[in-house]
Amino acid sequence: MTDSTPNETKYIIDRILHWSAALLILGMVSTMGAEIHSTDYTVKGAVLHKQDAINMHLMMGLGLLMLIVGRICWSAFVLEKHKKPQFKSPTHKTIVTITHLLMYGSLFSMIATGLIMINNYEHPLTLLSSLSFAEAGGDLKTFTDARTTHMWMLNSFYVFIVGHVGAAIYSKR
Repeated sequence: MTDSTPNETKYIIDRILHWSAALLILGMVSTMGAEIHSTDYTVKGAVLHKQDAINMHLMMGLGLLMLIVGRICWSAFVLEKHKKPQFKSPTHKTIVTITHLLMYGSLFSMIATGLIMINNYEHPLTLLSSLSFAEAGGDLKTFTDARTTHMWMLNSFYVFIVGHVGAAIYSKR
């Protein structure tokens, strides 16, 4: 085992934040679909089952938010400049900046639309055993509009991920 310098440790922490967020996104996408669409509702009943699935998705979303904000702050205030992406040209820097803004923008939009959906859900929801939403029932149109936007942003995010991975592979060649 080799000793790592403080600079290497800072970079390793950046990579841990990056890959933890990536794995959490994968977990959120895979578990939400399975929880909502593939599970037998007769075990707990439809409302309680949805409550549990949404609660889990919210917990994962809050974890993702902490990882994203943590990584943005880490990169801005701790990570050394030579450990950040190196740009080959001003055009390259612009493309990377736009891609990151689109990825982070879609993630933050999904968080916002998710909260709107929770607040306008058809049944009252109690999340984290203390937060209550939609106690008088929600507004179906607002919920539907938020869900449509949420799913559109998710589909857009898939495109951004493919572009991000493709660009990372291309830049390593």
